Amino acid sequence: MIQVQSYIPKLLSLAVGLFALSLFLPLKANLFAIYFLGLASLISFIKSGATFKFQKELWPVLALFGYLTLSLIWTENLNEGQFELERKASLVVFPIILSLSRSHMEQVKRVFFDALLLGAVVVSLFLIVIAILAYIDFHRLPVHHDLSNAINAHAVYLSLLLTLALFWIPFRKNGVANFILGIPILLTLIFLASKIFLTIIAIVAMGFFYTRVPRKLKVLTILTFAVSCLAILLLSPVRERVKDIDISNVNIALGDHFDYNTRFDGLSIRLFLLRAGVEDVFHGKQMIIGHGIGDFQDRLNQKIIDYNLYIGNEEFNDTGYFNYNYHNQYMQITSQAGIIALIILLIIMVSAFIKTLISSDYFLLISITSMTIWFLTESVLQKQLGIVLFSFLYSLILARSSNEVK
Repeated sequence: MIQVQSYIPKLLSLAVGLFALSLFLPLKANLFAIYFLGLASLISFIKSGATFKFQKELWPVLALFGYLTLSLIWTENLNEGQFELERKASLVVFPIILSLSRSHMEQVKRVFFDALLLGAVVVSLFLIVIAILAYIDFHRLPVHHDLSNAINAHAVYLSLLLTLALFWIPFRKNGVANFILGIPILLTLIFLASKIFLTIIAIVAMGFFYTRVPRKLKVLTILTFAVSCLAILLLSPVRERVKDIDISNVNIALGDHFDYNTRFDGLSIRLFLLRAGVEDVFHGKQMIIGHGIGDFQDRLNQKIIDYNLYIGNEEFNDTGYFNYNYHNQYMQITSQAGIIALIILLIIMVSAFIKTLISSDYFLLISITSMTIWFLTESVLQKQLGIVLFSFLYSLILARSSNEVK
């Protein structure tokens, strides 16, 4: 029994580490890692002899999932609704998994982010090699999706993983070796050129990061940050990507009708999608209960057609703006299940923020704040990676908070 008991923490660490690494891998690998993590947590719970206690902090996330399930009643597209609900099952799964192993939360947190950092360094080095080879062959650096496609990843979601890994470095034991790990990650983030995460990194680097870096590394930190800014200014593809936003184009989103060749940049298309959502949802009972979890896409597609946005060319397998989501999680959840669901989501976000603030867990505070900001520019809970990562972070915050209360 003693020998078996000693292997439990190792099994849990293995499962957590594999789960973190699977975030860089295809969907099936991630699902397998989640199953393995659930099994390891269950074994850990059984061997500990503890009794399962329901955490009252779980009510908001259970309420959100329950209300989304209830919205199937007024959903017309039931097939899509069921698919959406299955994808959001992680909202319930991860709180249960981490509740089973909550006595090992410090271990879970450390192993997960150490493994995430390892995966981020490996992926970054690989993509840097790909970028160099592409430059040698085509005299142009691949950026954003052109680069992330090398590993079949979405540039923005990959940027989130790399950003979290980068943020974790100052919370490990300080040293030059740890600092060096951040260099390939930061360089890859520049190539991926996700404007929202480059902005978040800049803010954190100028503020909190500076207080965490030891004095002997402060000059090196400032130099690295300066070189990064210089790279953004000098590397043509990256510069073009960052300069893509034109504030003067904002008014385009307010037009009554568009030509098929109307050009939207990243900001103006998001403003149009937000406008379309407000027009479609904020009237009558839809404002309270939404259109149903499975109907948002049909409704948004109709808006895109009504405003004559470009909807692609079948010959070239191009769908244009057709089947775009809202690129805003707050608007997305409101369209699916109304203001009721939006309020529940906001309660979840605010409670997580308060718990990390009270516990002075500044790393998780930065992480959940980054997610909150990211929700403004992406429908995060529409992607497997987004919902899994959000559910894990929220569940980790809950489980650690529960331990501190005890």
